[in-house]
Amino acid sequence: MVKTTPLRFGDECPELPASRPLGFPHIISDQHFDEETDKKNLRAVDAAATLLFRWKREACDAFLNLDRAKFEYSLKREGYFTMIIARNGQQIIMGFIDSDSDWQIQLIYYFSVTGEFLPKFGSSSGMTNTQPNIIEEFGCEFAKDIMYGQAWTPSMAQYSTHNVSWTKLPGEEGYGDQYKPAEDFYGMPKGWRNMTDEQVQAKKKEKADEDEARFLEEMKKWKETEAEGGEEMDDEDDEDVEDEEEEEDDSRNTYDQFVESVREQFEAAGLNMAVFKDQGEDEDDEDDEDYVPPSDEEEDDEEWEDEDDEADDEDNQEKTIHSPIEAPVASSSTAAEGKTVA
Repeated sequence: MVKTTPLRFGDECPELPASRPLGFPHIISDQHFDEETDKKNLRAVDAAATLLFRWKREACDAFLNLDRAKFEYSLKREGYFTMIIARNGQQIIMGFIDSDSDWQIQLIYYFSVTGEFLPKFGSSSGMTNTQPNIIEEFGCEFAKDIMYGQAWTPSMAQYSTHNVSWTKLPGEEGYGDQYKPAEDFYGMPKGWRNMTDEQVQAKKKEKADEDEARFLEEMKKWKETEAEGGEEMDDEDDEDVEDEEEEEDDSRNTYDQFVESVREQFEAAGLNMAVFKDQGEDEDDEDDEDYVPPSDEEEDDEEWEDEDDEADDEDNQEKTIHSPIEAPVASSSTAAEGKTVA
């Protein structure tokens, strides 16, 4: 039988006392963690809290502070999967992703207002499960990597790249509107510290229903505005058509009035408008009077002559029109220089 030593928690962080039961985050005593340490009670939440606390205390505080809507941490090491520790509101997600951003180990917890991490989902090597004990088994493998790797130590710093971010709180330097969407979506209701998880969820649902109702009301107003705008455009189009018709009527009336006034002037002078014709029209009339229809033989001769003339015209065009595929040829020196000839 292999001799083991018990897993030990430290009291370096007063907010995470070693006396709290399993499921609450603890700081693992890494000085006493080795191959002989009993891993039966090794939890992912304890390893995650230990990594963040030993690497950067404020990162651990931000991770466990539900007043901050979001928290994201990643650890990259050459030859290893990327480690992820993140929180969106009360949802915790931890694990490893490969170079294609596919999860190799994924753990999802619900962060209770009591401070306890409740396992909800786990996957490892393609297997998924929602049973708490199986999820904790997957989490144990995640925790082993953290505790054996000790990425927070100076000796491992040169092989480790840490990235962390979290939403700022009002009054903190750098706080701005960029954090409001996360606060609206993941933020906790006012007074949440004095509520149960059920009360918190009820408040969140109430807010979500109000947001949905507000959104639907805004969409309704927007559609009504769009519809009114369309009707106004139709009215404007009708008005334009009416204006054009009125302009045409005005033009027609103006012309008729002009003709009538000229007629009155001619009649007042004892003249008739019908006798005033264009000289060209008179000549055309004379030509029409002298016109004699050609005989059938003359028509055939004229058709043959027209066809011969068209054939001659086509021959002349073929002699003068160049082929469309012909193009200027660049000189050898220009082509060698790679220049484009216009």
